[in-house]
Amino acid sequence: MIRLLPAGLYTEMPWKNGQGVTREVARYPEAGEYDWRISLATIRQPGPFSAFPGYLRNISVLEGGGMYLTIDGQR
Repeated sequence: MIRLLPAGLYTEMPWKNGQGVTREVARYPEAGEYDWRISLATIRQPGPFSAFPGYLRNISVLEGGGMYLTIDGQR
């Protein structure tokens, strides 16, 4: 079952690379290692993109000028 949480109850946690925070909106299951999750992050500066092996990541830019990823020197 998915529960809608008010923004004030989102779980905030540091990024794996330590350069920002993410706010977890929903996850399944609620406790322990998740199968999936929805989170919000604010990207304020360029930096390394953390890997999450075994997970498929879908990223959407909600506001701002967009973002570029550079992988193995390719933009």
